[in-house]
Amino acid sequence: GVGLADGRLLLHNLKFDTTLLELRHTHGDAVRCLAFRTDGQPWLVSGAASGALHVWHLERRARLSLEPCAHEGGVASCHFLRGRPELLTAGAADNSLRMWSSDLHSGELSALRGRAGHAAPPTLVRFHDDELHVGGGPGGQTHLLSAGGDRTLRRSSIWSAQQDCELSQGRETKRRSMHETSVRERRLPPVLALASSQRRERDWANVVTCHAGSPVAYSWDTTTKALAPHTLAARPAAPITAVAISACGNFAFLGSAIGAIDKYNLQSGKPRAAAAAEERH
Repeated sequence: GVGLADGRLLLHNLKFDTTLLELRHTHGDAVRCLAFRTDGQPWLVSGAASGALHVWHLERRARLSLEPCAHEGGVASCHFLRGRPELLTAGAADNSLRMWSSDLHSGELSALRGRAGHAAPPTLVRFHDDELHVGGGPGGQTHLLSAGGDRTLRRSSIWSAQQDCELSQGRETKRRSMHETSVRERRLPPVLALASSQRRERDWANVVTCHAGSPVAYSWDTTTKALAPHTLAARPAAPITAVAISACGNFAFLGSAIGAIDKYNLQSGKPRAAAAAEERH
């Protein structure tokens, strides 16, 4: 198999110097890597510069499926495990390694597991705990929360890499904008500050972040590993520059660039109190 910068894939017979089959990526997306299945299925997977994975059926001379956002910044390499349908891929710029399973009939790829870190330098790192426990433990300093220049928020375990994860924003894979902007541009702005609590971790949102130039703070749930439903707005609207969570884990506090402070209930997302700028300074 030969992949070209203009998006073409050629199946070439080297002995007779003859091209047997030609396939093509949409929009001339450059081919970065190729992988053949080795378990008897006539499938070929191609990785693209856009980060997409294309699954092809060689006998039908057609594409079975497309995974448009497999890796941010392009796919560096892909390889089927010997005699198995699992596909292993590495990103060119997103600092990630992923394993995929493939549906026998449709060819659709599903992410099984992966390893990843920040694709850009971390800008903020905090222990996710309420009390200091020497040496760490189930209720102590076993997890880190980190934000990076790649606009992601990640949770990392000190003891087990299998618990590491990126908290989902639910914005990276929205179909309506998938082909309009890059994955990074669809994410929230860079994180300026964050606060977390383990007190009510299994009940409701327990992490709050504020973002560059944004008058809205976002709540996150480390149990679901995703954004929580409620957004918390500064009143009056102004960029939020600081956040905190109460010791009981029920309330979030927002400090804005004009000196105002707002108090929100994390369970309901409703405002509970406010201190205007003139009352504070």
